[in-house]
Amino acid sequence: SIPEAIRLAPGTEVTRVDSSRWAVSIRGDARRLARSLLVLIDGRSVYSPLLGGVYWETSDVMLEDVDRIEVIRGPGSTYWGANAQNGVINIITKSANETQGMLVSAGGGTIEQGFGSVRYGAETKDGLNYRLYAKYFDRDGMYHEDDNRKNTDAWQKAQIGFKLDKDVSDKDVLTIQADVFDADLGVYETLSSLTAPYAPIADEDMDSFGGNILARWYHEVSPSSDWEFKFFYDYLERKSSYFDSDVDMVDFDFQHRFTLPLRQEILWGIGYRLISYDTSGSFTLGFEPEDDTNDLFTGFVQDEISLVEDKLTLRLGSKFEHNEFGGTEAQPSARISWKPTENQLLWASVTRAIRTPTPYDQNYWVMQYRPEYAPTYVVYAKQVGNEDVETVDLIAHEIGYRVHPIKRLSVDMTAFSNDYSNLLTTELKTTIAMPGYYIFPVYLDNNLDAKYIGAEVSVDFDVFDWWRLHAAQSWLHMDNKAHSGSGYDKEATRILLNQSSPKHKTDFHSYMDLPGNVELDLIFRSVSRIPSKNVSGYNNLDARIGWEVKPNLEISVVGQSLLDDHHPEESTTSVLVPYTEVPRSVYGKVQWEF
Repeated sequence: SIPEAIRLAPGTEVTRVDSSRWAVSIRGDARRLARSLLVLIDGRSVYSPLLGGVYWETSDVMLEDVDRIEVIRGPGSTYWGANAQNGVINIITKSANETQGMLVSAGGGTIEQGFGSVRYGAETKDGLNYRLYAKYFDRDGMYHEDDNRKNTDAWQKAQIGFKLDKDVSDKDVLTIQADVFDADLGVYETLSSLTAPYAPIADEDMDSFGGNILARWYHEVSPSSDWEFKFFYDYLERKSSYFDSDVDMVDFDFQHRFTLPLRQEILWGIGYRLISYDTSGSFTLGFEPEDDTNDLFTGFVQDEISLVEDKLTLRLGSKFEHNEFGGTEAQPSARISWKPTENQLLWASVTRAIRTPTPYDQNYWVMQYRPEYAPTYVVYAKQVGNEDVETVDLIAHEIGYRVHPIKRLSVDMTAFSNDYSNLLTTELKTTIAMPGYYIFPVYLDNNLDAKYIGAEVSVDFDVFDWWRLHAAQSWLHMDNKAHSGSGYDKEATRILLNQSSPKHKTDFHSYMDLPGNVELDLIFRSVSRIPSKNVSGYNNLDARIGWEVKPNLEISVVGQSLLDDHHPEESTTSVLVPYTEVPRSVYGKVQWEF
């Protein structure tokens, strides 16, 4: 899956909540919907404008069509804008002319009970390249100690799509692509009710349906100047017994690049996004108002100056945004890089990045039954949004060094210091007596500052032409501090926040091309404990053996989480969703191209 592929990158934190849900983050903020990480597919944002964060269960492509996954560790706000505070992930698919012919893959196993995909690509007489694809999978649930919970998070998903590429002229390229999916996600969630049993369980399938279309026009003005216009429309629908939501997003974006004398390259752009949502809630949760429409206006400019040709480069820029929740903001950055030799690069940067409020921060509410007061009282904690919630601010300092000491060896080292202000907290108001029950109102506010410092080291070593090794180590220290006078300033809670991400993470990968057209891949991870989520430190090993029977036919077997029967990786921050554990699993796959 895409989250498992992202897990291979240094500095990323990828954990599994249950069969369909993932928590993906960079440099902290590790939770189900990491709200400081911006994710794009071919430049199309899949960051939820309603809740913030990314629904990984609905953000998917055919993996055989992926060209590369670009991972920016640290702020990408100057170019990509708000909510790219801790990093950016851009999943880029191959062009249609790179996926010609037929590809069929299928397989199944213990958790991956059955999956298959088919793709066909060709070129028409007038030079139009295209591909069509369809994919489907049936995934079993994760492990849970309660027998009644087993398989409750199983899910199925089908998706189809196409991509068209056309060289309209020697200087113009037009791309149009689209995807449509339909999914049934198993959910097992604790709700709230005014009547006994007060905390009923929703054991059901959540229906999710969505689609998108993207068009991109690229024009080369000259070898030193070009522009690109991009448009996309995205629709996402999620329906359950306690909450429905429909979100529409329309986006226009224009970028222009050109050079100036004295070795300067200017990149600038403007954009507009229209976001509309319609929700229907229940006693458990909802939004007020239930539907709304918002605008986002953006602009940016970046100047890359070659101070010393091929040696010293300075990059200055800023993003400017205006939206109804966060107002008008600027996100400037400065980055300098120096190449003392052909095989070395040193760089340093300072950036301001923001995370803007969403309707979730300002307009939502969720009701949680508090059984510790029963049977004397019926009490609910009601967490509500706050229309006065402000933008979360980050000042990030980074420094890095990359070196190729020998041809087969490369080393990448990065250190960072992130200073956050106005992080969200929950504050308690006066208890409210209602007919037959009491409410503890809890509202959101910006009463927390934090300092995160960390370092990442990765090494790639081609031992031989047939054996490649990769090793990475990440370290993170978090220090949160509440504002004076905040009801949130409790030492126990502060310590929990400081322990919400692993301090250490180690990765080791081995890729071997063995005789007889056999491949053996081993991926080892070691993650330190996460006390606030009740997750013990664990080691994990995934293994794959593949056999290329013919140049166009491959058979492979994959084992995942091989070192133990099951282990927890994540506990959700939602009061509604219990977490499960990741079990040992195995699956086989056949892929045929012709």
